[in-house]
Amino acid sequence: MTATSAATKDTLRYNTFPLQNKRMHNKETLKPLEINSTRMEPHELAHDEEDLLYTNAETEECVNDTGKRPRQEQQAENDSTASNALEPIINAGGLHTHLLERQTKYMSVTHSLLRGDFLESLKGKIPMQQPPQLGKIPPHELMKNKVAKIAQRGRIILFMTIFTRRKKVGGTRLIGHPPLLNKLFKPPALHLITLSSLISHITVVAEHAPAELFFIEIDFLNFFPQIRIGEALQAHMGIATRDPTTKKAMYLMQTVLTQGWNASTYIAQSISWSIVEHCEPTEENLGVPHSNSDESPPPFRIATHPLGVALIVIIYDNILITCSTAQLALLWEERINRNTRKFNAIRKYTNATTDACSFCGLDIKLEEKKIHWRTSPNTFSKWQTQTINKRTPREGASLLGIILRQCYVRETNTADRRAPILLLRNLLSTVQDWDADGHITPTTAEEILHMRDRMSNEWCTLKTHNRSPLIIVADATPTKICFIIFDESMNIIHRESATVEHQNIAVTEATAILLAIQTLQHRTTPTEVIVITDNTTAGRSLAKGYSLQQEVDEKISQILHESTTKNLHIQTIVDITSEENIADVGTRHQDWESKDAHERMEATLARIEHCLPLYKRGSKWISRHDK
Repeated sequence: MTATSAATKDTLRYNTFPLQNKRMHNKETLKPLEINSTRMEPHELAHDEEDLLYTNAETEECVNDTGKRPRQEQQAENDSTASNALEPIINAGGLHTHLLERQTKYMSVTHSLLRGDFLESLKGKIPMQQPPQLGKIPPHELMKNKVAKIAQRGRIILFMTIFTRRKKVGGTRLIGHPPLLNKLFKPPALHLITLSSLISHITVVAEHAPAELFFIEIDFLNFFPQIRIGEALQAHMGIATRDPTTKKAMYLMQTVLTQGWNASTYIAQSISWSIVEHCEPTEENLGVPHSNSDESPPPFRIATHPLGVALIVIIYDNILITCSTAQLALLWEERINRNTRKFNAIRKYTNATTDACSFCGLDIKLEEKKIHWRTSPNTFSKWQTQTINKRTPREGASLLGIILRQCYVRETNTADRRAPILLLRNLLSTVQDWDADGHITPTTAEEILHMRDRMSNEWCTLKTHNRSPLIIVADATPTKICFIIFDESMNIIHRESATVEHQNIAVTEATAILLAIQTLQHRTTPTEVIVITDNTTAGRSLAKGYSLQQEVDEKISQILHESTTKNLHIQTIVDITSEENIADVGTRHQDWESKDAHERMEATLARIEHCLPLYKRGSKWISRHDK
């Protein structure tokens, strides 16, 4: 899922908020995210709240694929206090994307997306459009901010849904969403770092730090509008609005990147990485590993340098660099300053701190040689006051999203997450009108509020594991399953393949894991388990302890019950590629002596060796991109 994809009713997005920082400016108080609403706030957890996602503070997403503006935005425009003056957009289209290197595959793809090369494949698929809905944003505001240009109606191929979000100070923000383009085109996959991986890798840097830990956080200003799009793409980002003076419709094309397009986050991530990684021919690369064949920009990189170790994490336009020494941190600051000037990328702020930082709604600190984290206290205090006044589905889903987000941040026991997710799943299955008063019963509303009141925001630390675990490697097709169990000494103690009733592959993958747990005997002492799977849906669901897909959730519930009964504790889920999975042999040819089997076994064992240190540091979910 990308942050700009159109939301369905079973899509969850959990909001986080910017932290207070004396060196940060351009802040404002934000409201919590409303699930399946039109709002997307600056910092959020998404991808079933596993990935840390960051969305530009100057943009929002319309998640209505019908092209109809959401009710609350229509109300805002009818509000007599609403302003038609857009927030000033700095450096619109001014980022020097033409200077960004095309050496990486993902940057080459980014240049192609900005040119609109993919539009050739959409010819004949674009239906004749209905007359566009007129916005109320004055054309002169769009042109003054250099985000759009006047165009003839006949030159516009697709129109966006546009509306504004009123700010307390400084006018309103332009929101653009091209629903049909999003439906017709699916961008390349984008992978972002998870919370557990973030903390685990910061811990790695801390272990290399002689004393203090050095953080550099960079946030770009109006980043998406700084990126200019090609003329072919502009014709698919049409705007219809009314001139307040003449009362006549006027037509424009947006000339800069809109965050409502589902490829925008991929583009932003790629450009941010290219800015960070760029080094002149005479400059050292600071130890950053480089791959020209990566399909997607990386979620993070670990750079080893003679002066120390650095972790670079990028989430769209928000960058966190963690360094083990002050000398290395200084080199990174110099590079960021030089490259942002070279590519004319305007920053909102750069924060350089020692032993503590703020990133994507989290406080992170080093204390007594351990990494601690929590939700921003200002954010948490706002969440504690959010209530359910009219008992609408929107209110209930928003508050349940907050509860689940906090459960995730605090790494709450998977069993404790099931109560809110069951309430949310039931709500999503019955809702027809998100703003229907009284849809939620008083008893359910009281139960949700009780969960809110029980939320805690104490500092968290990783729970380390020193004992050798059992390891389950599983694979499945819709009709076949296979699992292999390794004991604590990495010896295979059980291997099994079977044919099952045809089901969704995520269900059969979870079934394979369940059968593996059922095969194991009861343990007299608590025993940790690592589960390795190449099905991300089943793996993520097991890591969280629930799934919004009922069939998968039933299997997850059985796995958790069976493992608890046998004194088995599933501590870490490892996501691997199919090519690395030895259990794939059992669902394919079952020739365990073949060359393919030997190569897969080597790959699986190498993956296990790589992941064991992260398991020992407490990682719950290790992505296949976590390498």
